[in-house]
Amino acid sequence: MDSGGPRALYGKAAGPYGTRPDLGQWRVALAGREQIKLAAAQPEPRPVLDPSKFEGPRNRGNIRLRG
Repeated sequence: MDSGGPRALYGKAAGPYGTRPDLGQWRVALAGREQIKLAAAQPEPRPVLDPSKFEGPRNRGNIRLRG
């Protein structure tokens, strides 16, 4: 099975359904290539909250839904 390498498969991947390369063709084309290891992204630090905003009674008010 001569897939022509990954570049040829990329061209076939843009084709109509039923003509696209399957997993086996990709596996053969990419066999023996180096891998790039990606590090997991670090989450953003949580913002510092002012605890005084959460103390005491809450005055939420009313929301008018009609006219």
